[in-house]
Amino acid sequence: LAPGKEDCLILDYGENILRHGPLDDVHPEAKRRGKRKDIKTCPSCGEVLTPQATACPECGYVFPAPKPKQPSSLPHRAHCSSANILSDGTHEKPTKTRTTYTVEHVEYAIHHSRKNPDAPPSLRVTFLLAGPPYRVSVWKQPASPYSWARKRFAQWWRQMAGEGAVSAIPRTAHEALEAIEVGAQLKTPATVTLCTTEGDAFPQDVAYTFAPEPSVEEALAATDDDLPF
Repeated sequence: LAPGKEDCLILDYGENILRHGPLDDVHPEAKRRGKRKDIKTCPSCGEVLTPQATACPECGYVFPAPKPKQPSSLPHRAHCSSANILSDGTHEKPTKTRTTYTVEHVEYAIHHSRKNPDAPPSLRVTFLLAGPPYRVSVWKQPASPYSWARKRFAQWWRQMAGEGAVSAIPRTAHEALEAIEVGAQLKTPATVTLCTTEGDAFPQDVAYTFAPEPSVEEALAATDDDLPF
């Protein structure tokens, strides 16, 4: 800080503090594993080039210039985050409590944020539980401008939909609800584990268990039992 100043203004429009922690107690995400982008291939002759190459020295092919990002597509919110920039000095993480509940039914609905009306609607997932608190909701955002939120939604959808819907991940909450209503047949979990963080108003779903699917013989036997003759 400049001499004589004790404070500064930091506006976090990208929710970086929520993802990485306060500035004096940062918890970076684990290093991602994946294929290194240390080469690229000429689409004309197949020559292997460095990532920085703008033209192929073998055949003369010129790579098209990357398109500049438009301001409207920048992944930040309309309002800055209210998360604390600094920790309270103890460097202790907030208390987290995990509780597993038995699920009887799941309901889905479109949810519009009252705090941020400009935000795309989210998919509200409400679990009807066998005991107190009897119902609890979590929110999924397939249309989030943040890649990490979009990735979390895709992982959740694959887990709930099963292998039959892996190739059809909805891109908006309305697409997700429409897919559910026309027969996406998302699985109802046997249990859901919710994580409540001290200071947060809503829990996060962190784990599911599913009842084993019946065998072909069991399914046929159940069908025979339903026949009136």
